[in-house]
Amino acid sequence: MKCAYLAAEGVHDVTFLGRLLTKQLGFAQVQDRPQLDARWTELLSNYSWPMKRRVSQQVIEDISRLSVPAPVFFQSSEWSLAISNAEGISNLIARIQRDLEPLFRAQLSLDAIGVFLDSDAEPPMQRFATLRRELQSKVTELPSIPESVGLGDISPTTPQVGVFSMPHPKANGTLEDLLLDCAQHVYPSLLGEARQLVDRRSEFLTELNKNEREEICKPAGAKKAMVAVLGAFLKPGKPISASLQDHRWVSEQTLLSPALRPLLAFLTKLLEQPTPRPTYAQTPLQGT
Repeated sequence: MKCAYLAAEGVHDVTFLGRLLTKQLGFAQVQDRPQLDARWTELLSNYSWPMKRRVSQQVIEDISRLSVPAPVFFQSSEWSLAISNAEGISNLIARIQRDLEPLFRAQLSLDAIGVFLDSDAEPPMQRFATLRRELQSKVTELPSIPESVGLGDISPTTPQVGVFSMPHPKANGTLEDLLLDCAQHVYPSLLGEARQLVDRRSEFLTELNKNEREEICKPAGAKKAMVAVLGAFLKPGKPISASLQDHRWVSEQTLLSPALRPLLAFLTKLLEQPTPRPTYAQTPLQGT
């Protein structure tokens, strides 16, 4: 079985990617630690799960919960896969470094590595260039990504590496752009009401102090607010990740959306069956 490691900016990205994997690419989330491929043992040593489940008189760790920042694991007939939540773009490189170092020490032969980020604050290619430099300077065990490999491409390396920018590599934006497109297909009336409320935000800003206005006034603030309104209606009192997991954001109706095609194509290409590859033990690491 092949192994893949994915890293994303936040818990919403992780949940959304997980839903795409299970709804479109034949994966199932791993529920209990004994079901997990033993090759992830070194990565598990960085985290702990507070939840327990009793199975056949045995108490085992429930690793299906989104216990921030612990990875979420998925498995298909061919792949064992981990998705890690970096808890923000500023932590992305550090989280990748922290997660991959024990795997490299254990000489786990990863077949694919995918990185997912938003590009609301700067052009996608500029953010990609920064990320490429930081990956290659700080995570030196990774293969060098050729200059010919662009944002949204998959490198012909061992392991194969790809970086995808939400909503797609040629547009500024965030995950919320994709979520709002999904909502248009399954919750159009509710989305219309949420949009009207957020469009009237100037009426409410005078009631907010500087700190309270900070998030809504960010470039993606209005989009995030609309998604939050939808989530609050669908799952009152719960985080938006709970609604993404339980409701129809990713469903038969939304998977056909043109907006999702670039991301689905990237995931499909990244997780295609690779040609036979040497293990890390047989491949000199960069910088050695």
